[in-house]
Parts: sequence; structure tokens; C-alpha cells
Amino acid sequence: VVDNIAPTALCFDGTVELDANGFGSIDASDVDNGSSDACGIANIELSQTDFDCSHLGDNLVTLLVTDTNNNTASCEATLNVQNNNGADCGAGSSYTVSGVLTTADDEAIEGAEVEINAGLFNQVTDETGIFNFDLTVGGDYSVVPRLDIDADNGVTTYDIFLVTRHILGVETFTSPYQMIAADANNSQTVTTLDAFNIRKVVLQLDEQFPSNTSWRFVDADHTFIDALNPWGYPESLSFNNLMVDQVGVDFKGVKIGDVNGSVVPNAQAAAQERTTGTISLNTMDSDLKAGELITVELTADASIAGCQFTLNHADLELVNINDALAGADNFGIHSNALTMSWNDSSIRNIGDEVLVSITFKASRDLRLSEVLTINSRFTEAEAYTADGLEDINLTFDGTHTPAYLLYQNVPNPFNTNTTIGFDMAKDGKASLEIRTVEGQLVKTIEGYFNKGYNELMLEGLNTTGLLYYTLRTEDFSASKKMILVK
Repeated sequence: VVDNIAPTALCFDGTVELDANGFGSIDASDVDNGSSDACGIANIELSQTDFDCSHLGDNLVTLLVTDTNNNTASCEATLNVQNNNGADCGAGSSYTVSGVLTTADDEAIEGAEVEINAGLFNQVTDETGIFNFDLTVGGDYSVVPRLDIDADNGVTTYDIFLVTRHILGVETFTSPYQMIAADANNSQTVTTLDAFNIRKVVLQLDEQFPSNTSWRFVDADHTFIDALNPWGYPESLSFNNLMVDQVGVDFKGVKIGDVNGSVVPNAQAAAQERTTGTISLNTMDSDLKAGELITVELTADASIAGCQFTLNHADLELVNINDALAGADNFGIHSNALTMSWNDSSIRNIGDEVLVSITFKASRDLRLSEVLTINSRFTEAEAYTADGLEDINLTFDGTHTPAYLLYQNVPNPFNTNTTIGFDMAKDGKASLEIRTVEGQLVKTIEGYFNKGYNELMLEGLNTTGLLYYTLRTEDFSASKKMILVK
């Protein structure tokens, strides 16, 4: 009885990963795909089992199968040798993966982190938006951009106005990037809940969007089939067995909540320009005694689509936000201040209506015009008219009288840094003095400040406990307390 029939040789293709020293190996059993013989297998050998940096990429190997009667057969397999552990494989062993992050309007995005393989490598983009990696030949790589800061950048009540018009079918979006931006809660739909979530960011009630990041990134070469249903877009790019330079790995960044593209994506970009117009919100001035209640009604002889601002009410205790064009849902409550955001679905004349109605109680004897101000302390003060973006000021009995005001520091108490805001009635010099309870001078900050709202950050104070801070100008002086804890 003679066995002269060769065995059956079957192979797997496979992967070999080099270690940190640049070496890797594989056994014949890792390539054998169930080779067999009726009379039994005597030996299986692989033509090459050890690999180094010189073998990066695809390598063809032979599996030799011998049966118990010395009959042989072979098959070929491809082994992909990869350097995923950072071995130094010498000059010429790397390729470039590079690209740029830009908005839909082709403005560079600064401060985004670009990750390779979930943080194995990462870079933060500068004002050019460019990233550039030198990666080892033969590796598998996934490129993912991320940016999740400053949720309110570019996000205003005007965006809510546009989202509202889209939902009502008055003026639907035409760009897939608008749809992505409007989907604040990442539900892959655009609904009134998105408008609600955007408003909470405008009112400074939320620092981020629910279930979403501040920015989303889309492969710049991606083609959207349906502009009004853009979801499922690629947010990463992958390269397997890197064997050539990969340039033009570009992404389009979408600022969530910013439907009209007003985001400032880098330090060199210009903020949105305002018109020369100003909308005046008017109320009646009044002298109040401590404990006296007053209902402040703000009106405007103007046609607007919406507006937003910060209403500061130092020494006035908030009692109630009454129903008017803007109701309680249009306000955010902060320390001695209210943020406000209201819009309609079209431009309307509000001359015969009350925009805001709020009841306060005086904490001391005061004159209303001395303690009630509108500025951009928390939420930017602006209105939206047929002419575009306009400023807002507050008038009393039809007269706008800019005032000096010193605000309570935020946060308070604090242990590292705190911010002190103040209003300037006109451009000019001012100083801020920090003193202990005993009157010892801790720090002085001097500067030239613009009319309107300004703020200074305090840090590195070499003391603790109760402190007094005093703002001084040529026409004004005021002091408040703060607490530094460590």
C-alpha cells in the first residue's frame, strides 16, 4: 500500500505587529487554515517567522505542509507587518498625514485637538487650522478632530429666530451644515427642543449642549445626498497599512447652535460687524425707599425679530418676572442680573406692547436709573431688525444716561481667581484697589477703559479672608466685599 497523494495546504492572511524594539514574529500555526491529509500531517513549516522594520507593509510567505509519507504541498499567505508600538524604524520609515480644519465659510478653526488612534498621537491646531503627523509606515491609523469649549461662541437669539422659521416652514434651511448646527441635542432632527436648548446657552444657564459637543466635524470630501437629512456623516478618516503620504485630510467644522455662521473660529477672525443703529428700551425713572416694590416695564418703538441682553439690577431684589412679550422662559437668573432672550418668527412692530415686565423690591433708598442697566455682562446686548444687527441701550423717561456701576465679583467666595465687572459712563482711566479689612493695600490695577461694560480677572492674591475692592475714576468711587479662601 503506497500513499502518493499530497496533503491539502490551506492558509490564512495575517498581521504581525512589531514591538517597541522593532521586532515581531509569527508561528506556522497562526497562518495554517486547517491543512489536512488522509494519512496524517507530519510537519508544517513557514518560510519566514521573524520580521523587523525592513518588512513593514505586505510580505508574501509560504506555508509548507508535509504528510507522514513525505508528500508535500504549499500555499501562500500575505502578512501585513505594522509598527503600532512606536518602534524607531529609522529614516524613511514614516509618511505624512496632514490636513486642515475649516468652517463651511473656509475660515480656519483654532484650538481643536486632532487625535490619532484615540490619543496615541495628538496635536492642537493653531490659527491656521492645520495639523501634520509623521506616522510609521505600514500602520493603521484613524484621524478624529475634537473641540468642545465655548458653547456660546457664535450662538445668539438670531439663531433661535432662524431655527423657529425653519421648524414653522417659513424659511427652511438649505445647507446640511445649518441642519447639523441646529440639532443642538444631537437627536438627528430639528425641533422646538433644539431652540429651547440653544436659548439656555444664550441665557448662560447651560455651559454646553445636551448629548452633544460644541463642534462637530465632517469629512470635507463627504457628499450629502439630502441637505435636510445630513446625519450619518463621517466624523473620522482611517488609513490602513500606511504606505504613502496622505495630504488633504480635511474636515469641515460645524459650530453647534450657530446657524448663521457668526462664530469666531480663530484669533485672527473678525467678530460680526454691527450696524450703526441702536434700539432703545425705555422705562420710567423713579425714586424708591428701602423695601418698596416697583414693576419695571420695558418698551421700544421699534420693529424687531428678536433681541437679547443682560439686565443688571444692583440693590434691587427680584420678586417676579411677569407675563409680557417675553415671559419667564425667556430669562436666566444670575447674581444681581437677568439674562434675556426673546424672538418672534418674523419682524414685528412692538411699539404698542410691553416687551419686559419685572417686579423688584428696593434693598435701600435709591433712584432706579442709578442701579438698573443693560449691557453685555453675561449675554450680549443686541437686537435684530430689517437692517441687521443693532445695539441696545436702556433709557429712562426717554433719556439715555450712561452710569458708572461696580458689580459683585464672580465667583464669590473664590480660591484661585475671580472676575470683577464694572460699567464706565465714558471712556477714561480707572483703578481697582484690593485691600484687607485692616486697610492694607494688596493689589492695584490701573488702566484705560472703554465706555460701557468692562471686567478684570483677579488671581495670585497673596492673602486670604474678607477683602474690599474699590473702583475709582475721576467722577466715581464704589466699593464691595469679597472672600478669598484657600
